[in-house]
Amino acid sequence: MARDFKQVAFSSLGFESAAFVYRIVAISNNSHGTFAAISSDDSLALFTTTLDSITVQQRVEAVHRGVACLDRFPGEVGRQDGLVTAGRDGRVKLWSSSSSNSKATILAKEFRTR
Repeated sequence: MARDFKQVAFSSLGFESAAFVYRIVAISNNSHGTFAAISSDDSLALFTTTLDSITVQQRVEAVHRGVACLDRFPGEVGRQDGLVTAGRDGRVKLWSSSSSNSKATILAKEFRTR
C-alpha cells in the first residue's frame, strides 16, 4: 500500500535566503531527531525535529571557506555522534556537540589537508 507524504513542518534553518542546503545528516536516534546541515552560505546548523516542528539549536557561520562535505562519526558511549566537515579551504574539521544548560554547543578541531 502506497503512503502519501505531506509537509508537516518548515524551516530555513537560519540560512541566507538565497542559500541552498548541500547535505543533512542525522546525529541521534532519540525521540526528537537531531540533525546537522551545511549550506551554500558556508554555515552549519544543528537542529532538532518532532512530528510537527523544526527547532534550530545552533548555527555556526563561516565553518569553511567553501564548505563542501558533512558526515557524522560515532560518539563515545553515552554521547551523541560527532560531525566532520571539509571545504575548499583545504581544511577538515571535527565537531562535537554537548548539551549543557539545555543549549547545544558545537566545538571544533581543525586539521589542514595540505
